[in-house]
Amino acid sequence: MRPLYAQQARDRQLVQTGSTSASNNKRIALVIGNGVYTNAPQLKNPPNDATDMADTLSRLGFNVEHGVNLTQRQMKAMIREFGQKLRRNGGQGLFYFAGHGVQLRGRNYLIPVDAEILSETDVEDQGVDANLVMGLMDEAGNGLNVVILDACRNNPFARSFRSAANGLAQVDAPTGTLIAYATSPGRVARDGTGRNGAYTAELLRQMRVPGLGIEELLKRVRANLKQQTNGEQVPWEASSLVGNFYLNAVADTTPATDSSTVGVAGANATPAAVEQEFWDSIKSSTDAEDFRTYLKEYPTGLHVVIARNNLRRLEAASKNNNAGRNGTDSNTAAGNRNNPAAISPSRPSARELIQRSNGLWRSCDYDQAINVATEAINSSPRSSEAYTARGAAYLFKLEFDHALSDLNQAISLQPDNALALRWRVMTYRGLVVQNASWSGKTEAFTSMASKDAEAILRLIVNPKEAWEYEARGYVYYQSEKYDLAISDLDQAIRLDPQYLPAYV
Repeated sequence: MRPLYAQQARDRQLVQTGSTSASNNKRIALVIGNGVYTNAPQLKNPPNDATDMADTLSRLGFNVEHGVNLTQRQMKAMIREFGQKLRRNGGQGLFYFAGHGVQLRGRNYLIPVDAEILSETDVEDQGVDANLVMGLMDEAGNGLNVVILDACRNNPFARSFRSAANGLAQVDAPTGTLIAYATSPGRVARDGTGRNGAYTAELLRQMRVPGLGIEELLKRVRANLKQQTNGEQVPWEASSLVGNFYLNAVADTTPATDSSTVGVAGANATPAAVEQEFWDSIKSSTDAEDFRTYLKEYPTGLHVVIARNNLRRLEAASKNNNAGRNGTDSNTAAGNRNNPAAISPSRPSARELIQRSNGLWRSCDYDQAINVATEAINSSPRSSEAYTARGAAYLFKLEFDHALSDLNQAISLQPDNALALRWRVMTYRGLVVQNASWSGKTEAFTSMASKDAEAILRLIVNPKEAWEYEARGYVYYQSEKYDLAISDLDQAIRLDPQYLPAYV
């Protein structure tokens, strides 16, 4: 298995640990979000989903361990430590995973970022069996556990499987456990268009509402997401819980009398206290949906007037932003009715299209990046940068043949295009993996990658931009010059912390 080059040089992945005070050690959570994959399509939402989930759970009194973009070794280490904590401390356990996940023969596997899956047998070897997590939670004997899997996306390895199935398989929940899936068994969940995936965004929104039992909370998530997606995504649960469990409950000094109620004494909170707790959690929000939720839940509440005003303000701002994106407002359009040239937005330049395409593939929107880069190529057929942008999008979409065709054209138009050479090296590496059983091809691709790597070192002598440091660092890594590789990759991240290739 080819390791992630930055990790192989140094264990540099973003493993973040946060904890609440020692008094919260009875509520323990492990949160993992994988998005920067080496050999599978990258996902923009899961790292954000995990970060926001970890922050929310910490606020709700959980002792949280939080990992982002983890290898198999890192995932298994964190999962085992999580199981040991549950065994030592008891209480309630929660495991959350966002990223690629696949089902195979009725079992669900969570995919680490370094997995190189060429066949079904590789899934068992390089994935992380979800049963490992549930088994350790069950063995801890802590009484109550929740598992949340936002991993029901298209199977990225379907072409390598004999009998590919999308989504995750439903499995029976061990006693005292609830398993929540982003969508129903065998179905595919949507990625979000904003910071979070569709399922986690709605889950986080409902977690802000105090006093909801976990099953009622998930019912709300299911109803709202079903409505938002026109029935295409219907979240699912398997539960063997006994009694109530509250993720977000209002503390109350009245002793709980129902021993089946688990968590903070939310069942004893007054309605007014629950409403105030919810209002305090959203009053500074810039998300209109939060205020819609408040008005729906508390139509005669104490803060209805302010909620309506905030909702109107946010809706107006959103409308103005949309009008700006469309290039004109209604008054301008009316004034220019007789002048079509005046109301037609100017066509973006090839350079603007290239910049837009690069931004799109960096956000993991590969199809749209390809479309925009194609516009740039049509606008400027001799632009090496336009072919480079489209080649990069094809590369990160793992369509190596298309990527190679575009990058060859980019280098033909501009032989000293170091960025195109860098992406072509990575494309050759991908083709080596894809054609592993054909020794003649793999040798040829390896040789061509080496020649491009030598050219990159000749061209990038005094790097200034993040991509230049990343390109040279990648070549150093391939040459096993790990100290030089780490130095360049660190500098790339300092110059542009959002440049994902520098983390891979």
